[in-house]
Amino acid sequence: MNFLNNRTFLKDILKQADVMNTVNGGVRQTEYSVQKMGNDVLIKISNPSVSLESFNFTINKDELFINIMHVEKSSAHDQLLMYPLFFKVVVIPYYVDINRIEATYESGIFKILLPYNNNLPKRPFKVKVKNRDN
Repeated sequence: MNFLNNRTFLKDILKQADVMNTVNGGVRQTEYSVQKMGNDVLIKISNPSVSLESFNFTINKDELFINIMHVEKSSAHDQLLMYPLFFKVVVIPYYVDINRIEATYESGIFKILLPYNNNLPKRPFKVKVKNRDN
């Protein structure tokens, strides 16, 4: 098949190249950092060139998924186009209280606090074994 004779293919591929050039040339790089604050962990993420709705934070089991999706409405085909700008999977440490994880937004920066679980045992302890023959 000769792709140069296929006008639909050429329009679609040129549209994608134009969007990616605009996205890559018109969007700042995402700033991402992880800090230890005492027993807690603080994740900071920002990208002032994309909308707040582009940021998504999801927890699944012991993983925090952070992604930024650039969304554009195509007027030519009346369809929604989505382009990933940033994706990171953070393994949540065992000592974090998953139920108290919270995100805040201030001064253009998302802050995700991974708080220490204060209910962890302070000292090692023996596990009782059931049904053990003596």
